Amino acid sequence: MDKEKQQIQKQSQPLVATNITENPSARARQMLGCLYTSLLLSSGVLALSMLHMGFLSLFMAPIAAFFTMIFSVTFIVFTHKDFNRRRQGLPKPGLDPGYDKHIWLLRIVRGPSIATALFLISIWFVSFGIEASVVSDMALTNAGPVDFNGGIARNAIPVMATSTMMASIEVGLMGLQILVLVTLSLMSMNERTAITRQVWLGTAYKP
Repeated sequence: MDKEKQQIQKQSQPLVATNITENPSARARQMLGCLYTSLLLSSGVLALSMLHMGFLSLFMAPIAAFFTMIFSVTFIVFTHKDFNRRRQGLPKPGLDPGYDKHIWLLRIVRGPSIATALFLISIWFVSFGIEASVVSDMALTNAGPVDFNGGIARNAIPVMATSTMMASIEVGLMGLQILVLVTLSLMSMNERTAITRQVWLGTAYKP
């Protein structure tokens, strides 16, 4: 009877995580690098979009760039704080593994953060599609942006913005931005899964 009681007590106790390291994982540091890269790319897209006031993307590119810059700066600050918290040591799991998981997770890998990144990706996809279509028309006509009626909209935007090369660079940066955000989202999901297993299953941490 005593052995059965001991087994029941062991089963009722929460599983503790193992192999907690004080330093952030390599994947977490790569995610921080993605945030810095995203900030630089969105700044570049915003600067190039201002040459034509967002006309080539129907104002989608500057909107996407602005919100991505806010997202990147916010989580760069949060991630550095989370790194410092991890280096100082994380609290041991208590009676509620769900609450402990919430403490141990980096803020960039939490549900709302991942959902926000996916939302930004969708905006960037729309912006990329619109501007890539316009730039292809610019290259084919070799005469500047084309409006929806097939006419040349030279007077709608500054002369500098009619450069196909500048617009192509902007489209390229937008494509890289999508790639970086997709990579960040996938890495965030993997990091979240690793920490969740660590807390709930007591398995070794595998960054």
